Amino acid sequence: MWLLYLICAMAIVPLNWYGISQIHFFARWTLPLFFAGLIWLFIVTVSKHGAPITFPPMGAKTIFPAIGIVMANVGIWVLLTGDSARFARKRERRKIVGITTVIGFGGEFILLPPLGGLMALHSGQMNPGTYASATLGIWGLLWILITQVRVQECNYYSGSLSFTNVIARLFHWLPGRGFFVFMVGVCAFLLAELGIVNHLSQVLTFMGVFLFAAIGTIVFFLSFQQRAKLRSGEAWVEHRRAYLRNWGTPAVIGLVAGCVGGGVLSLGNFPSPYGGLVGIVVGGVGSPLVAALVLAIRPPHSAYYTPRVPPEGWRDTNLSSEEDLSVPELQTVCGKCAIPVMKCDAVQCPVTDSGVLCSACCSAHGSCHDVCKTEASLAKEALAVTA
Repeated sequence: MWLLYLICAMAIVPLNWYGISQIHFFARWTLPLFFAGLIWLFIVTVSKHGAPITFPPMGAKTIFPAIGIVMANVGIWVLLTGDSARFARKRERRKIVGITTVIGFGGEFILLPPLGGLMALHSGQMNPGTYASATLGIWGLLWILITQVRVQECNYYSGSLSFTNVIARLFHWLPGRGFFVFMVGVCAFLLAELGIVNHLSQVLTFMGVFLFAAIGTIVFFLSFQQRAKLRSGEAWVEHRRAYLRNWGTPAVIGLVAGCVGGGVLSLGNFPSPYGGLVGIVVGGVGSPLVAALVLAIRPPHSAYYTPRVPPEGWRDTNLSSEEDLSVPELQTVCGKCAIPVMKCDAVQCPVTDSGVLCSACCSAHGSCHDVCKTEASLAKEALAVTA
């Protein structure tokens, strides 16, 4: 089995090597195959096992723990949509929101679960891979492989972004996203080899608590930090290390508190039988409440969120298209990698000869000790910029 785990984990790595363009190409051309296989599988399953089915009794003890497990998938979808939607400009936002809401949430959480449930009841199998292969033979196996590659391409991409962000910020080390795609494959192999499938219910339940706690904290701080600008349409979500604090202490405390409280309730199934759902709610609501309490007890100074405010033209308010941002006056050249970048993806650096770094080189720059965030260096930089 370890060899099969290794093959499955590493097979996605080359399919993810070139990022979102490669993923988009594969997803677009396999989408018709996915829907065709789904319809074919449903028709054959229902006709082949056409005898009347008996629905199992369902009550609170069955439904609420199941909801707690499914919420992990909801949280993953929300954050994964954010990974993809960052490429969308303001003029595309309505279309993107409509597609992700109607097709994404509507399809994945309203249409597909009942279809899967009916096919499971008709075939007497809980695992889609089992009843798809048994019903359609080799074609069912190929359909399952296509669906899994589609899912895992997104998971690997999202995981590589998370690895890149965390490692660059903590250790100022940036070997490239391809390396972290490989690391996601290594982690997938190790988790499979360690038998995570035997503890999937507990893992998914806690993952749901964690993801909803993270989403609650993110929404709270975006609303708290940008509420005035959000109304005017001039807000931007800053991602560059040079313009952010290293740690958002209230957010971290709130996230930990929500995960601990919600995790205890969900994994302990307290109050029974609603614990799986109650823990999710506690995690999602408790995290921002604790963060707000920390802020109320110890209000931050004015530069808490953004120690430096990028000048006009160096911030991405999402009002411009990619073509608008590609004009020469909004472009600059990184002083380290010498690659032309948009100013909204570059930082003004007081310790670099050129005074400019792209966000990737800035994240990997570990010898400056963030002097750009001190008052002295800010004054020096202001003089250099005005000169």
